[in-house]
Amino acid sequence: MLRLVPRWLCVVAFAVTAFSSTAHAKPFDLIYADRVDVTTAFTNGFSYGNDIGLIVNTGTSDITVSDLSGVTFTTLSSNPAVLAQVSHLNEGFAAPILPDEAVGTLLPGSVLPALVLPGETLRNTFPAGILWLGTSYPTGFSGTVVVDVTMTMGADVADYLITLNLTTGFGYSIAVSHAGRVSSTGVTAARTGSWGAIKKLYR
Repeated sequence: MLRLVPRWLCVVAFAVTAFSSTAHAKPFDLIYADRVDVTTAFTNGFSYGNDIGLIVNTGTSDITVSDLSGVTFTTLSSNPAVLAQVSHLNEGFAAPILPDEAVGTLLPGSVLPALVLPGETLRNTFPAGILWLGTSYPTGFSGTVVVDVTMTMGADVADYLITLNLTTGFGYSIAVSHAGRVSSTGVTAARTGSWGAIKKLYR
């Protein structure tokens, strides 16, 4: 599931609201791609919907399509030349997410399922992409970029980092080579601080 997108579309995607207008407790964990290796050939961005994340319902009630439709993401890139945004689509294929269920779009050999805990049930929605990663960068860009992401669902927030390794070469490939897991916290407990302070939390 790969879509090349123009730079303006990634910029527009940044116009997201930080918090859902309906604040209610829907605790969740997110198993996410924390390292993405990309080889590009004369492109300036992509949108990718495989192995980006598994939403794990850690609460006692279902996560509904309405809950998923209200999810918002904000991002901050360590390199202003590289824009990145996480988004969601196809919520009806994921919902409802039952308690102790982990749901997302996975390719064979994905590294994300290794972080599903005993007692949790994995459900793969492939080929419907649920969580998407989109980027925009100068043509021919090579380098490592860290993206700080905040995911908000109702009154719960999860903060995490994605490392993008961008290289130029022949052909085009995207691979998620490592995954992480984070638990949501209440909005009032969400962290604040500078980019430097945030990075220290993840060392």
